[in-house]
Amino acid sequence: MTSLRALSMPFHLTSLLLVGFVATFLAVLGIASGPMALIALPGIFILVSWLNKYAFAQLEQAANGVSDAPVASLEMLGPFGGVRPWVHPVLAGGLLYLMSVVSPPARVAVSVVALPLFPASLAALAMTHRLTDAINPLALWRVIAGMRGTYLLLVAAVAVVAVCGAGVQAMPVWAVIRYAVLGFLLLCLYTLIGGALHARRLELNFEPQVSPERSAERVEAEYARRRQAMMDEVYSILKVRNGVRAGEVLQRWLAESGEHHLYADVPIILGQAMQFPERRGLATVARTLISHLMQVKRLSLAVTVMETVSAVTTDFTPASEAEVVALAGYAVPAGKRSLARAMIQRWVQYAGDAGLSDALRTLRAELA
Repeated sequence: MTSLRALSMPFHLTSLLLVGFVATFLAVLGIASGPMALIALPGIFILVSWLNKYAFAQLEQAANGVSDAPVASLEMLGPFGGVRPWVHPVLAGGLLYLMSVVSPPARVAVSVVALPLFPASLAALAMTHRLTDAINPLALWRVIAGMRGTYLLLVAAVAVVAVCGAGVQAMPVWAVIRYAVLGFLLLCLYTLIGGALHARRLELNFEPQVSPERSAERVEAEYARRRQAMMDEVYSILKVRNGVRAGEVLQRWLAESGEHHLYADVPIILGQAMQFPERRGLATVARTLISHLMQVKRLSLAVTVMETVSAVTTDFTPASEAEVVALAGYAVPAGKRSLARAMIQRWVQYAGDAGLSDALRTLRAELA
């Protein structure tokens, strides 16, 4: 969706105003004759360079997933402020000179080879920022292979723009209209190539500034930061031996973060708790995790927590007998009979034999 929105950049007011401004002054300077024509050349050069740099800026904006049109700043005037926008105008000038000195059949051959490679050359330069990649066969092939069918659409777009440009040049229209149409076609073509580059970013191993992947990374990083802040708070509370309050903080986090985070959160939280200097803190965290997992019917994950904690301590028990019964009952058919037996034995040692429920007595007899 971001790539499609980028295609609207040539229609933004900033883009249209720049095209109109450049077209108007090119038309004015184009009527100069005699000595005035020489004076007008620097102005024409500045205007064309401004439009060219702006087109390349739009390409980079689209390639990086930004759908807003760039600002047509004064820094884009003249030949300064970056070499990359000048690579393809220089290459185009070289091709035009080559075509002027070769035979007509050779001109057709040069056009057939050069035009299909133009999108790959421009995309390779935008991706790597290396000037040589604009003509590097390996870099060009990497772009073509990564874009696959999309590249055929880009080649078709280049052909359409070339035909439209030639048609406008031949039409008997005002010069300002001719220049405006050509400038607008240039912006559309560059933006289309940039949007395709963003759309095929995964296949091209290109990392734009804005993408669903980067947005997900930022969201995940922020979530991890808040989870770490919660664990820091839990640890600080446990240091003053307030296990009830620490459990409440952890329980609130688990409830607010949602069930879809449990399978990622529980191992991380438990792993950090196992680094606590006192086993009492680990027991508080593990009991809170197990109680919450039982409430949301994630018994397999609760058994995993129990198994992990049992590997480092021999006296840990869940918070209630009902949890022991449920966990042991789930562990038996899962092939964890020894874990179920150990849970029951520890609970008996903790609560005594007299107050055991019938369900726990029955389960203990089955496992004996």
